Amino acid sequence: MTNARTEVAEHGWTLYRTSFPRPSLEEINTQLEAVGMERVSPRMFRHYKKLDRYDLSRYLPINELDIRTKAGAAES
Repeated sequence: MTNARTEVAEHGWTLYRTSFPRPSLEEINTQLEAVGMERVSPRMFRHYKKLDRYDLSRYLPINELDIRTKAGAAES
């Protein structure tokens, strides 16, 4: 079960990964607010860039991605 914060993070990631060119933090937050969601932080935006760098299609929480990348196990 996901909490509200995870839902926002996942929705922001979907907005980021399906947009070309990639949107800015402000553009993502504008879209999130338009659907009644809270804003994501600069830290979360950096996380989206890292997910994108690893070419991941599904959202992984920050800590989970950190563990996987340190172990060399990041995968789609």
